[in-house]
Amino acid sequence: MVLSASRHHRVSRPRKTGSPAPLVAPSVTMRSELGALGVSPPGTERPVDSSPVSVYDPAEDPFRRRLGRLGGLLPATHNPVAARDFWAVVRRVGIVRSAWYSVRLRGRVLIARRARVKIRHSATVEFGPGAFLLHGFLHNSPAPASLELGRNTTLTLRGTAQIWRGAQIKVYQGAHLDLGDRVIFNEGSRVLCCAGIKLGDGTGLSWGAEISDTDMHPIRVNGQWIDEQAPVVIGDHVMVAARAMILKGVHVGDGAIVAAGAVVTEDVPARCAVGGVPARVIARDVDWR
Repeated sequence: MVLSASRHHRVSRPRKTGSPAPLVAPSVTMRSELGALGVSPPGTERPVDSSPVSVYDPAEDPFRRRLGRLGGLLPATHNPVAARDFWAVVRRVGIVRSAWYSVRLRGRVLIARRARVKIRHSATVEFGPGAFLLHGFLHNSPAPASLELGRNTTLTLRGTAQIWRGAQIKVYQGAHLDLGDRVIFNEGSRVLCCAGIKLGDGTGLSWGAEISDTDMHPIRVNGQWIDEQAPVVIGDHVMVAARAMILKGVHVGDGAIVAAGAVVTEDVPARCAVGGVPARVIARDVDWR
């Protein structure tokens, strides 16, 4: 059931043969940012890996096949299901709470023991075809996972969503959180949703990453009060690395990478890597797996 995210991410950046050397050598900061992403700075490119990113096919998963019909009921994952992770989930599952929330929400829900869940009666959880909510499994963080849906909120699940131990998801009154398939919230990640946040298929938040669509306080700039909230949209197959922050009003394109520690305040083009404070484009035509 797990529940594993891809453990090894690689960024490939094809180069044009015969391209001239850069006029300005990359700075030390730029080299460190690119190196953290596995991208060679200009002028130091490594051989291009043109192999396509492999797509995991659940039908070819040997562990799922061994489980027979039960294997077909397991939630969608990025990688083949590992037997040890499957049994780790089985040992941690809170059977009564999982059954209760599955009935109450009319969907497939698995909740770990000690995981925190607070869903107001006026909140709505919408399950798409094959949707599955896994809450509080994986890793050994001392902090439990937390999911809180306030009054008149909506959580839309379009596939499998995994909220790992130590992650916090909070949807405030009247807001809407929309999650695609195979979305992962890693240990220590946090989502604060006051207006609307949407995450596409295959997107993941790493350790300590944060998404917020609000300033949490009214702010006045040059005598003008600015909007306190603005929706955030993150595309498909986006990596948000450790301790990165995505702030209100940002749109992140498909296949983008947000480097560790980046603070994103403006839109990110598709298949680009951004890093720094505030974040800027540091590589283009990137990919990861």
